Amino acid sequence: MSWKRVSVGFVFCAGLAWAGCSEPGTAPLDEGATPAEVATPQFKKTKATGNSYMLVAGKWGEEQTAAVEASGGTVVFSHAKTGIGTATSDSPDFLERALATRAFADGFVDESVVWQKPQETMRIEEASVTPEDEWYYSYQWNMWAIDAPGAWALGADGTGARVAVIDGGLWAVHPDIAPNLDAGCSTSFVPGEPFDNDVGDFWHGTHVAGIILAADDEFGVIGVAPSATLMHVKALHGGSGPFVYGLWRMRQG
Repeated sequence: MSWKRVSVGFVFCAGLAWAGCSEPGTAPLDEGATPAEVATPQFKKTKATGNSYMLVAGKWGEEQTAAVEASGGTVVFSHAKTGIGTATSDSPDFLERALATRAFADGFVDESVVWQKPQETMRIEEASVTPEDEWYYSYQWNMWAIDAPGAWALGADGTGARVAVIDGGLWAVHPDIAPNLDAGCSTSFVPGEPFDNDVGDFWHGTHVAGIILAADDEFGVIGVAPSATLMHVKALHGGSGPFVYGLWRMRQG
């Protein structure tokens, strides 16, 4: 995977963060919307001004800023931890000179996304997720914080997705867990312990699985993706366990 693809994806998605649970470019529905034709805006990718560049390094620090300036450019934006920065320069060989300093892993002419007027319409059916009948939904502030209802309204309820939770034991018969559990693909890497067993009265693996995909079943709470399928992997027991259990599971795929 090239740094260019990763960097462009990072910057573009930052501006459309909430859309991760919906179809890109799909217009949101008004609250309480019924099936209706909704205009879907299209977008096209175009080059930005010819003197705008994106640069990528392991980390961004004084070395990267100095390399930009030494190559005849000016830093416009930089982020230390991600190592991503943008710069402008009137020098036609700026990018070549900047990369020759070896302060960057990659670099390229910046790109922008230009929105166009709607060119087509699509029909969106009424949301099939009905969270209001879950006992404790009114207390689930986290769902509103990430606009889960907006994703559900667009039909993004986790259908077809498979999620692996690597944690402690799972209470497999819990009414909010059982409907979405694939027990056949669940396993344990704790010697002598099945995936659906643990100790104590708080099973963290069950808690995490519920946040992700508690079923829409008129009981308890609802998960972010209430129609996703769970593959549970027990790597802890009693809230702890060797780190190697988790690594072992990841190596096994």
